[in-house]
Amino acid sequence: LYYYHGLPMGSSQSPAAACRKGYGFLRKLRQRHAMFQGNPHANCWWTGFAGLGYDPDLGYGVAFLDEQGKPCVKVWSFVDDFLIHGPTQELVNRALEHFLDTALEVGMLCHPKKLIPPCQVVRYCGFLLDTRSQPVMSIPREKRE
Repeated sequence: LYYYHGLPMGSSQSPAAACRKGYGFLRKLRQRHAMFQGNPHANCWWTGFAGLGYDPDLGYGVAFLDEQGKPCVKVWSFVDDFLIHGPTQELVNRALEHFLDTALEVGMLCHPKKLIPPCQVVRYCGFLLDTRSQPVMSIPREKRE
């Protein structure tokens, strides 16, 4: 899995206002582009026991799958910090284009120097998100002690 991280949206000094604007932006993004949509599919340990299947490579919880059964692109948001998550670098690059185009259309700004290139291990909200195999979010070593 590959990520673009650090898509800051200079939206407001207030975290509450930034959250509302950020989530409104995500709704618009999902409405306009099919790659951010998908059918929800429960993917937990109990679905494996219930015979509904469990694929740890999709992540734990709810996976959004397209018509071919492949994972859709997810956008994670924390106040005004966004993370684009997808199964391939090509798909994540296309998602970033749609993300930035939609941001320009609605009048939100993204600072290009704060954009982190796609990678499989990324720091997000103080944690390390590692997707070289099954997705894992861990505490960085320097914060453990």
